[in-house]
Amino acid sequence: MVHLQAIARDITERKKAEAALRESEACFREMAETIREVFWMSTPDISRMLYLSPAFETIWGRPCQSVFEDPLEWVDAIHADDRDRVLAALEGPARGKYNVEYRIVRPDGEVRWIHDHSYPVHDDAGQIMRMVGIASDITELKQVEEALRESEERYRSLVDNIDFAVTMIDRDFKIIMTNAVIGRWFNKPTCKFVGKTVSKNSRNAKQSVSTAPE
Repeated sequence: MVHLQAIARDITERKKAEAALRESEACFREMAETIREVFWMSTPDISRMLYLSPAFETIWGRPCQSVFEDPLEWVDAIHADDRDRVLAALEGPARGKYNVEYRIVRPDGEVRWIHDHSYPVHDDAGQIMRMVGIASDITELKQVEEALRESEERYRSLVDNIDFAVTMIDRDFKIIMTNAVIGRWFNKPTCKFVGKTVSKNSRNAKQSVSTAPE
């Protein structure tokens, strides 16, 4: 006589967990692959790239596959003048956590500015399992900042080379800017006047500034 035994297990909860995991992974990929920033994951020593979102190809002008095959491709793309600083940040005291701006050089020679920040992911024992980061293209912001600096320099050069005093005050009559003429009047650097309050009742600029409290 042959006896057959069968064991049945209820795997409903496991199937639910697997379905939830697949849904979570799908949501992650949908988010990571549609944002303009580059989302990346690597081993703690960055010797192997675990994930790199498609935005990398748009910003860096290089295929993602090239970094999967050789992580140094990412390092090689960093501008030579910024490379040592970035590597030093990676190897700094806050292992796996850094916040740095640097330039990259695309294969077509175009230089772009990147803001890259990362943080470590630890296991239950406190060891770093991987690094996770987001890199943003801030080239346009840098261009605006540079244009603003150049505009301020031209303005400062203009007001410092005219023959009459220029003083800018806020609504509380505090000096926020003066030109070189004011400095020559009192033989002081113009920065010494910034923050002082001028007399509200005086119509004479020289008298007003001279009576401002030290």
